[in-house]
Amino acid sequence: MRSGLRRVSLIALLVMSATMTAGCPPDLQPPTPDGGRACALNEDCNPPGTTCGELFLCVQELCEASPSVVVPCPGTGMRP
Repeated sequence: MRSGLRRVSLIALLVMSATMTAGCPPDLQPPTPDGGRACALNEDCNPPGTTCGELFLCVQELCEASPSVVVPCPGTGMRP
C-alpha cells in the first residue's frame, strides 16, 4: 500500500514539474528607445489613424526603430 502511495506521489510531482516548466514564456525583451523621433504617445510613432497591424511604441519619449506590437485588425487579419 505504501509503495502505491509513493508511486502516485512521484507521478504527481513529475506531472507538476513538467507542467510548470512547459508553461514558462520565453524571455521577452522590453522595448527600448532606438534614437528615433521624439514622441509623447504611441500614436505619435504610427501613421495617423493606424490602430492595428504592426505598431511602433513610444519608449522614453522616443519612437522605436522597428515595430514591436502586433494588434489584429477586426475582420481583415493582421494588417490594415
